[in-house]
Amino acid sequence: MARIAVSVATCLVFAVLPGCTSVGVHDKAAWQRLDFGAADSVALCLYLDEGIDEERARGLVEDAWRDDAPLYRLEMKITGVTLWRRPAFTMDGIIDALRHEPLTPGCDRILALIGRHFGDVVWGFLLPEYLGDLHVTAIGLNGLYRFPLARDGDFPHGRLQPYAGVGLGAFIAHLETRTTVLDVNIDFGDTDVRVGVQALAGARFFLTPHLALFGEYKFVHTDDLKFNLVSDPGTRGGLTTGEVNKLQFGLTTHMLQPGIAYHW
Repeated sequence: MARIAVSVATCLVFAVLPGCTSVGVHDKAAWQRLDFGAADSVALCLYLDEGIDEERARGLVEDAWRDDAPLYRLEMKITGVTLWRRPAFTMDGIIDALRHEPLTPGCDRILALIGRHFGDVVWGFLLPEYLGDLHVTAIGLNGLYRFPLARDGDFPHGRLQPYAGVGLGAFIAHLETRTTVLDVNIDFGDTDVRVGVQALAGARFFLTPHLALFGEYKFVHTDDLKFNLVSDPGTRGGLTTGEVNKLQFGLTTHMLQPGIAYHW
């Protein structure tokens, strides 16, 4: 007979946040009907933080703009590479330093790639910065097997029940952030859907036929999420300006949950 459990758990590490979001895709056919003006090119000068390889940086830029640049009738060209050490610890400090960085001849824009290290992780726990909200909703199917151990008359399904399982699902991710260059900054975001897998293992031990202690570890990994963040037009110094961010990253989480479950 199936048992229904209500679990009260303390989540030690929790990174997949359920949320309600809408899902959409870019209509490239409609994009192609828009007039973005004459074809143009953008000369990028790369600033590479310590530990970032030039070949990998060039590959990231190429992958990011391969599909979308032709839609805007743009050609992205890397015209210079500067080895660079991040001038500040916080993101606000780094952006402020870049704003005052002069453009060298032949550069239309500066693109800085910042490395991360253990100090960033510690800083995130002590004084986190708001860089955006990521909401992830997972829809999937898990296969789970429980091992019934220590059976007796009071515990026909086993007093101790180790279990393990794997699953496959769709991960709907919505990323929202805030502009940093406009006179009056505004929120903007994008949604992407990717396939992901998860694996879990744990055990529960029944103190009584209705009350059990449990502990569970869960691993989640998705394909790379891609976000095209395009803000509504605003102004900067009286000129009409917008902000465009392209982000790509995979989602990998490790979750550990202990708790008490009531079964009836």
